[in-house]
Amino acid sequence: MENRFVFLLFIICLSGRAQDTVKTNVVLDSLGNEVFLVRDSIQQPTQYFSPIFTPVCVDGSCYPIHIELHWDLAGNYLKYTLPNNEILTKIEHLPFTDFDYGLLDRMIERTPSALANYSIYDLTLPSESEVDGVTGATRPELSGYFVPDALFTTYTLWHLVRKPKAELLNITKEKYFTSQWTDFIMNNCVLECRKAFVLELLANKSEIEQTSILLEMYRKYTDSFPVDLLHDIADNDSTRQFFVMLYKETDNSSVKLSILKRWTDLGINEYELQVISNEIGNCASCFNDELALIKNFKNWPERQYEVFYLKVQSQRNMMRKSKMIAVLEERKAMYPRKMQKIIKKNNF
Repeated sequence: MENRFVFLLFIICLSGRAQDTVKTNVVLDSLGNEVFLVRDSIQQPTQYFSPIFTPVCVDGSCYPIHIELHWDLAGNYLKYTLPNNEILTKIEHLPFTDFDYGLLDRMIERTPSALANYSIYDLTLPSESEVDGVTGATRPELSGYFVPDALFTTYTLWHLVRKPKAELLNITKEKYFTSQWTDFIMNNCVLECRKAFVLELLANKSEIEQTSILLEMYRKYTDSFPVDLLHDIADNDSTRQFFVMLYKETDNSSVKLSILKRWTDLGINEYELQVISNEIGNCASCFNDELALIKNFKNWPERQYEVFYLKVQSQRNMMRKSKMIAVLEERKAMYPRKMQKIIKKNNF
């Protein structure tokens, strides 16, 4: 084991990462292939990587491979690289072509994959043919999921890159999910990592604190705030207030649509109805969702009729205007007195 560790350090030094590489104690397999955290010159994390030395078939007839696997800070596969002068081979030890190398990258990245459904011993069926160093025919359901003549290489690497995902994200959480790393996480991490970070910040905070944190983060990180997080945060009075404030403030249609989806799932209250009614028509892609929420709200308060009528009057798009008029006319029998007077006065 000591010799293996010295070998790994040698590989790391050759690649120029020694002073910026940290052990994670995440081991990928029984051969001791370990994952390391890579940091830049100012100690910011950049990625995880592992210098891999492993066989890729079950009968020992394949050459073992030397390869480096790389993950982002959420544990998602980034790429593979080969140390100097290393190559990959296929059946009968034929070298990979440039096309094979590119295809391998795409096959490793591919999710979902039929490779997930089998053990390494079940990849082939009894046959007279030889596949990647092992007697047997490739299962037809695996077709299109591996580099031709390199089934076991593709299979081994596909599984290796997925094994440490949860552990690597947990390491990132433990080391960097603190307020001092907020700017870095929000500006440099993938969506999955940013979502986990924001949810971590909200944990164990009061409802008022949650609203304050969310608004501050959205305003500061408009371009990197994970919009679909709006559908994941807890439903309480404070987050509902956040949705209202953000809906009135933002011009980002994706943000508005995400909030509208949340309101559609949860239902809206009278205040949210008022906000949507005041905003309807300001965002073209939001119009139908806004109108549906207004239309489906059961008991309009009296003030709602007048607010909605004024929005109808100010609407210049004739198609939208006709849809809004139809919603008003459906409630004609429920018009309050003030609304009846307005309608009569304006010959509506």
